[in-house]
Amino acid sequence: MRILFIVDDVPHSGAAGGYQIVFQRLRRLVERGHEVGVACFCDPGKQQLADDLRRIARWVRLIPRPCVQSHAILARVLRYRRPWWFARAYSPRMEKVVGDMVEELEFPVAVAEFSVMGQYFLLNRYLPAVRRVISCHSSPWFGCLRALKVHRPGSYAWSALVCRMAGMKRFEFTVYRNADWIITLSPDERYWLLTMAPGLDISIVPPGVDTARFLPRPPEKTEKAVMFMGRFGDETNVDAVLWFVSSVWPRIVSRQPEIRFYVVGPEPPPPVRALVKADSRIVVTGRVADVRPYLERARVFVCPVRFGCGLRTKVLDAMAGGLPVVSTMLGMEGIPAEPGGNCFIADKPDMMAAYVNLLLNDLDLNREIGLSAHRTMQQHFDWEKLLDSLESVLRRLVPAETGDFRA
Repeated sequence: MRILFIVDDVPHSGAAGGYQIVFQRLRRLVERGHEVGVACFCDPGKQQLADDLRRIARWVRLIPRPCVQSHAILARVLRYRRPWWFARAYSPRMEKVVGDMVEELEFPVAVAEFSVMGQYFLLNRYLPAVRRVISCHSSPWFGCLRALKVHRPGSYAWSALVCRMAGMKRFEFTVYRNADWIITLSPDERYWLLTMAPGLDISIVPPGVDTARFLPRPPEKTEKAVMFMGRFGDETNVDAVLWFVSSVWPRIVSRQPEIRFYVVGPEPPPPVRALVKADSRIVVTGRVADVRPYLERARVFVCPVRFGCGLRTKVLDAMAGGLPVVSTMLGMEGIPAEPGGNCFIADKPDMMAAYVNLLLNDLDLNREIGLSAHRTMQQHFDWEKLLDSLESVLRRLVPAETGDFRA
């Protein structure tokens, strides 16, 4: 089958989070005999990241990312009548490229990865008839609702968020209703969408994790170190690190003065980079080619996210590597968590610090939690089984008898 993927950034082998999910879907679909095309945004100077993509995708179109400065986004909000989060990712050029690729290359189905890219199926005058699938990694609307609960009412951050949410709920669900099918990463996300739009056709297609690539390591061979990783273009990750350092970290260093905190991931903003100057025990790496050396070095992984929604692939990777995870309840969404069995869950700073200190010092418990986490990933997040779910959706929309489906 020919499948067009529409993405808001370049998926590649070293990508983090949702972009790693997209890259693995592409690679594994090609291994199963499908032909894939990709239309994606690409920032200046990052064209080399598309090399991995070109090795697997038969057709690749890189489109310059629209300006993300506030004044440019506001101009698109006013000109194209799209809410802030969707206007941020809107480009008339992408609209035409998507339509041209479908028409010229005769794609029977197109998959918009991330909800904001589903807007290229809506009122696109260039788009011919095609089956439309939206892969909702996390609902922008529900993520913003949760963010409002974190910020103090009346504060600048709260007020700015309220302004940016204007019109978003209606537009987002219009985008979903315009699609032929929606896929989500977790049952929770499917439930939330259906509470707002009961008539949507939604399937759950979780991401997988390569458990052979992430192997458990003996805790006695690790550093006394804590780790977090994520893509810092996502505000939830920025907030998570800053909250952890301000509220949890002092409770850990008071007991473990020799501790280190590795913050791994691309695009760390100035407030995150500044943490290094304030505390030499904090290491901010920026983009790394491979996260595995840090997963093997650290003794505990933390996921202190306070808002947003969707399944966190960072947690899957850590658990697959046998690294004990201490997370907020929100951070374990979509994952079969067994507190005290394969992870620890804490929403309060003192409790999170207590669990981290416990796992840093009790190596037997550390090993037990880590191995249980690894087994959980083997049982529930096998890529081959989960890719069957994606193929099932595509087969439903483009039956084999049309001659377009090739498995």
